[in-house]
Amino acid sequence: MKCPREAAQYLSTLILYDIAILIDDSLSMLTEQEGKRIEDLKKTLKLVAHIYRLYNDDGIKAVDFLNDEVGEVNVAEEDVDEIFKNHSYRGLTRIGTELQQKVLNESVLATDKEMFKPLLILIFTDGDVEGEKSGHLKWVIKDCIKELNQKYPEHGAHAVAFQFARVGDDAGAEKLLRGLDDDKDIGKYVDTLPVGIDHMSNEEFKWPMVYISHWLGLQYVLALKPSKLTKLLLGAILIL
Repeated sequence: MKCPREAAQYLSTLILYDIAILIDDSLSMLTEQEGKRIEDLKKTLKLVAHIYRLYNDDGIKAVDFLNDEVGEVNVAEEDVDEIFKNHSYRGLTRIGTELQQKVLNESVLATDKEMFKPLLILIFTDGDVEGEKSGHLKWVIKDCIKELNQKYPEHGAHAVAFQFARVGDDAGAEKLLRGLDDDKDIGKYVDTLPVGIDHMSNEEFKWPMVYISHWLGLQYVLALKPSKLTKLLLGAILIL
């Protein structure tokens, strides 16, 4: 089965964007579902890194964990296993706080840096927010949009796309993501996958293997339907 031309054309939009990834590494990632959440996440990140590398030679701009001070830059598919190797899972799920400090302050709102490309932020979480004030995550996103509109009057909020994805089967994570998507203030700037990234490849979706890279002249097999792939990588972009 070949990748439809439409899917490849949609994915080519990625050439316009940098990507930053923020990962929940709270203890539940390790203890719940016998470690399956970590494996699903690694598989997904390899997929994202491979597809993105087709359009950007430098790879993913930054990969950060919520509870780790040191992140990685220019990440390619072959780097993913090493990033997760011996990683310590601990701490809380302070998504708003870490999104502000590790991604927005570094790549979007820094006064001494200019954005040369808009930024797609992929945020993976396996649970609801813990360890910060209720509503702080929404405030961080709302405040970012406000500052972007002031800093870049011509394209404002279009400078950043927020994509949230659930890892695992936690109901709290699903509720969080649906709440972000439905929020009257930030919902139009946020896209979510509350169903969970594991559902992209498990028995619930027995999809055929597709050659998503065939249209690009490459031979790489991905077990993911083009419509779901574009949702993960472009959902937040296409709503802007």
